[in-house]
Amino acid sequence: MRKNREIEFGKRVSEALERKGATLHDFAKGIEKSYEMARRYSHGISIPQDPKTLELMAAYLSTSVGWLLADESNQKATPQLVEASDLREPIRERVCLVIGDNAMRTVVHGIRLLAAGDQAILAPVRPRNGDVVAVRTGNTTTLRKLVESAESDQYVTADNSAPPLKGEVLVLGVVTEARGMSERMK
Repeated sequence: MRKNREIEFGKRVSEALERKGATLHDFAKGIEKSYEMARRYSHGISIPQDPKTLELMAAYLSTSVGWLLADESNQKATPQLVEASDLREPIRERVCLVIGDNAMRTVVHGIRLLAAGDQAILAPVRPRNGDVVAVRTGNTTTLRKLVESAESDQYVTADNSAPPLKGEVLVLGVVTEARGMSERMK
């Protein structure tokens, strides 16, 4: 008989997979497990017991181990609101970034963040190629897409015609969700 803990874990894994648009085959490969184990995790039949698998899952799903395990001491249900101008260091827990007046056009998870007041949920996970990340360059915090070149160099670029930022940029967190008060993309 499944326990509530396993059921809740499965719901969270399934929710994160849906948000990411990943299949169980993609998930299994990303966490270095068999398809059957990935299926058991997503259906709430099993919870990994080794920390490495939990960390791989959290990184692949762009969330935290605390959120996956529904450990409210590690993962607040409602992230703290932070103004973009106040975010200066990499985050340690999920936060809700409020976009400032000088935000440039960025598309995150199908939502255009156009106006001041739009929000992006950031998670403290390792960024991957193609992730939208909050970065700090000089005195500015902005959202950009992380790109890895064929030479394994990483840089960030914008959705608009702004030149890519190379060199010293500080990645503050990975965007896992967007709450745009502007129109949804079709």
